[in-house]
Amino acid sequence: MENLKKHKEKRIIAIPFAYEEGMNTGVNTSAKNAAEEYLQSACVAAASAKHHNPDCTVALVTNISSEMLAPYSDVLKLHGVEIIEAPFDRYRFDKDYRWALAFYKLCALEYIAELGYDKLCYFDSDVYVQGSLDRAWEECEGSILLLNFLNRNGKGYHIMCDELTAFTGSTEPMRITFYGGEFFMADAETARRFTEEAHAIFDKMIADGFKTTKGDEFILNLAAERMKDRVKSARAYIFRFWTGPGYRLVPDSYRVDPVAVLHMPDEKNHGLPILYRKYIVKGELPENSRVWKVCRLNGITLKDRAIRLVFGLNRK
Repeated sequence: MENLKKHKEKRIIAIPFAYEEGMNTGVNTSAKNAAEEYLQSACVAAASAKHHNPDCTVALVTNISSEMLAPYSDVLKLHGVEIIEAPFDRYRFDKDYRWALAFYKLCALEYIAELGYDKLCYFDSDVYVQGSLDRAWEECEGSILLLNFLNRNGKGYHIMCDELTAFTGSTEPMRITFYGGEFFMADAETARRFTEEAHAIFDKMIADGFKTTKGDEFILNLAAERMKDRVKSARAYIFRFWTGPGYRLVPDSYRVDPVAVLHMPDEKNHGLPILYRKYIVKGELPENSRVWKVCRLNGITLKDRAIRLVFGLNRK
């Protein structure tokens, strides 16, 4: 009976992507080719998600028409990925705000939460899915899965807490569990409750003229704090790997007791476009070991070694 229930559940994995001329997209990408880098990464993310989770609907959720997405729309269809058009009509800030486009993730979440799926997930475009999310779907029943970070000594964490304290008017400094905005999974009812909290926070930000330096993660973290009895860690299923020459943080969880989702922000303009050109456009997917090599998980490139030598960077 339990297996029958799982089979009948409607699940969607969404990769949100928005674009507007002149609207800022954030960091970890080259400004010159930002749209192409994000779209190529999104194709890699979606194709790999569908390959390893064939029973799920996988969709690029975007404010761009399918006609304007060509040739990427053809590549997505080649891998069985759907395109869902959703307007960017919520969570909007000024175009020059650094994280303006990142808030589309919350807009897309509100949209897909009303499409009749039993459970839903979204993640950033700069990921590679190397395994099934079946266990995660089981764990998110009645809960939200988010990627938490353990380091509470970093500057970014304290900036987030200070901004939350100021925004809420708390008489005591807020010290939250910090969650990244790259992964969200929940059943539909819990997701809708989360979006209600998120939209209420956004409305107050607009009313107060409050701007955060932390982008969509500010809203996500405050909403998660208000629903912390429902939030669980997603660290068993996703991890954020830093693979660039300047800062490298690559634990063995990509291959030893491997997580299903590899989040690799530095690979938007390196490894993921290579995977797109060599495999995804051909309707193929590489072996996971090939992904690890191309995306610099199991070693740095000669070019990166040269950069480290020139700039005297850590030789880890």
